[in-house]
Amino acid sequence: MSAERIKAARELLCMSQGELAGAAGLSQGLISQLERGNRGVTEATLRSIAAGTGLPWSFFTKSPDM
Repeated sequence: MSAERIKAARELLCMSQGELAGAAGLSQGLISQLERGNRGVTEATLRSIAAGTGLPWSFFTKSPDM
């Protein structure tokens, strides 16, 4: 679920992968791998993305029906 949420957050905020990477202190390549599900998302990485987007941690960790 995190992969879809990362991409959704980025698109919601009209950010490119590079912009999200810069805001989160990560590489654009890592963002791409995460969004495609080619790499597992660690808690630290997800927290960096949450901070970079300004979205709450729960956006990335809770299912939409909760």
